[in-house]
Amino acid sequence: MEVKTQKPIDDDKQRPNLGVLSHVPSGQLSGKDDEPSAAFTPAGAAIPISWHVVVALGAAACVAGLYFGLGASTAKNTWLHDFFFERSFVQWITLYVFFLGLGLLVQRTCLYAWEVGFFRLSRESQLHGDWSSVVCRRFRRLKLAIENRPAVEVHEYAKQLAEAEASDLEFGYHVVGELIQILPLLGFFGTVLGLSRGLHKDFLSEIAQADTGIKSFVGAIGTAFDTTLLGLACTIALIILQLLVRKREELFLADLDRAADNFV
Repeated sequence: MEVKTQKPIDDDKQRPNLGVLSHVPSGQLSGKDDEPSAAFTPAGAAIPISWHVVVALGAAACVAGLYFGLGASTAKNTWLHDFFFERSFVQWITLYVFFLGLGLLVQRTCLYAWEVGFFRLSRESQLHGDWSSVVCRRFRRLKLAIENRPAVEVHEYAKQLAEAEASDLEFGYHVVGELIQILPLLGFFGTVLGLSRGLHKDFLSEIAQADTGIKSFVGAIGTAFDTTLLGLACTIALIILQLLVRKREELFLADLDRAADNFV
């Protein structure tokens, strides 16, 4: 009796599987255009290192610009000047972490806009589009699955693709989530640092002797509260921005899943 064997999908064996909104220049892709992969790599794993370097340098540039800008535009003995320049170095580290997270969100927003451009193309253009695009890659894989697999397996394969890309989306916000957790810790560190510096000067004993003790006490408390204030403010701002950016990507993936289901 002749045994019929099922023709497998020629999943890409060499081509990297990029994350939900990641991008690699097409010149870095090798192999045939129609080689989908069964192995899924985390989102952002194939983003060029230069992108991350730009984000890190951009965050440093923002902090430097804020430092010199505030130094030139604010008068001494004002609240704003004291808030940034008379407290501790923790203020500037907190700002750098905030701008670093902000830069990563801007990066994801740019990649999201890039993917939306492919999503608005005709189906024929998507089937021959850039492999580094999630949209084009999804439909090209499904096309190969339709040509080589039974309908039941095609629907299961489509489900696996959707789940893998949803997982990639979760992974793509891992670094931003870690930065959000670091920000309040920096604020708490500044609080402990301020109190520690105040205790080092023994301001409690100085209060009974002269006004210098009162100034030492005020400076220590000011450092403690201001660093906490900045840490919490940056945390809240970054959480809100992350929710807005991530919500758009989740809606985009939902639209892509519906379009893929209709295609199958």
